[in-house]
Amino acid sequence: DIFPNPTLGELNVVFSNKENQSDIKIEIFDLEGNIIIDNIYNDNNIYLDLSKKSNGTYLMRITIEDESIEYKILKSE
Repeated sequence: DIFPNPTLGELNVVFSNKENQSDIKIEIFDLEGNIIIDNIYNDNNIYLDLSKKSNGTYLMRITIEDESIEYKILKSE
């Protein structure tokens, strides 16, 4: 789960069925393709802070092992 979306800046990513099998790579890009966040996590509950980023739409890519899923994130105040 990813919440809240839209967000004011605080974003939570929660994996309810992950059993510490491998690292989680999270990348967030702006619509121009610039990388905003690029980190590796090993936790079921991940907190991301976008509060200092501009309002707008971002793309989040979550990669676990060889599988990737992309989400749109809307940041607004």
